[in-house]
Amino acid sequence: MDLRLVLPPTPAYMNWGRWVAQCPGGCNCAMELERGQPEYDCRPAHAKSGRPCCAVMHGLVIWPEDAARVEEILARRPLLANRNWSPGETLDGLRAENLSHGVAP
Repeated sequence: MDLRLVLPPTPAYMNWGRWVAQCPGGCNCAMELERGQPEYDCRPAHAKSGRPCCAVMHGLVIWPEDAARVEEILARRPLLANRNWSPGETLDGLRAENLSHGVAP
């Protein structure tokens, strides 16, 4: 029997060159994801900050259709700290940011 609580779907976003999803359960945990991973579980291992974790929360991940292209464009940026993407940002916008910082689009 699965005793996990099901939360609403949460969007994937890119942070420091890795895909993550923010737990919508209120614990403020962000789970690292593999591209295309369909679901997430909020577990104590994700609570590196020492804050309480939901521990029994489960939900679906919403992926952008062009996740691979987002990765490709961001991978051109030399610093991991600049490899970020949020839902709503466009590929053209990412390319423009690259160009404005002297990075190939």
